Amino acid sequence: MLPWAPIEINPDILERAWFIESRYGLSWWDALLVGSAQTLGRRTLITEELQHGQTFDNLTVINPFRDTPSELSSTPMPIPSTPS
Repeated sequence: MLPWAPIEINPDILERAWFIESRYGLSWWDALLVGSAQTLGRRTLITEELQHGQTFDNLTVINPFRDTPSELSSTPMPIPSTPS
């Protein structure tokens, strides 16, 4: 199991979230999730809150309740590094 390593919201994440909120018409909280994932360089966001398969630049949304576990495990998901 991976350790829990929450990140601190910083000005880069806030600016990215404001941009995403405006560009895609997302709610603030959804834009904050997407912006945080993008700022950390993630390519996959696992959530049921956004449309499955939706992309935001290089970030793809995966709904964990839509696919079977074997389908989810075939989706390439890099192991996150611990923020410094």
